[in-house]
Amino acid sequence: RNKLEDIEASAAEFASLTYTCVMIPAVQEMKLSGPLADRLAEWLPELCLAYGWQLIDQSIHPETFQWTVQVSQVVSPGNIVRLVRMQTSQRILDEFGQNASFTPSGQFWAPGYLIISGSTPPEDNLIQNFIEQSRKRAGTLK
Repeated sequence: RNKLEDIEASAAEFASLTYTCVMIPAVQEMKLSGPLADRLAEWLPELCLAYGWQLIDQSIHPETFQWTVQVSQVVSPGNIVRLVRMQTSQRILDEFGQNASFTPSGQFWAPGYLIISGSTPPEDNLIQNFIEQSRKRAGTLK
């Protein structure tokens, strides 16, 4: 390899991608507010630090948990969501136990998620459509 190939290889290793993700609780009546919202806001930066992701933004609303991260291009968006879902579900179970609602599989979060490339938050109508479609698939739309 020549020097130019070495430089290009190094640049590719440091390239990053930005993703914005939205998740919702599996149980529609479970709201992300109060101490639960406070703890989610603390846990996500810790998880990002642990996995080497840069947290750009996070937003917690009663129905949605939304965040934007910048990651290495070798990190798959699905893996980001899988890790956040798994880690936060476990922490919610440990800390809030019976005060939080879980699926029989032990998940706090609904199976689907919305993820888009970039740091521009999804528009409200896209988020509402995502929530409705997730609830319909789960059979929990009220």
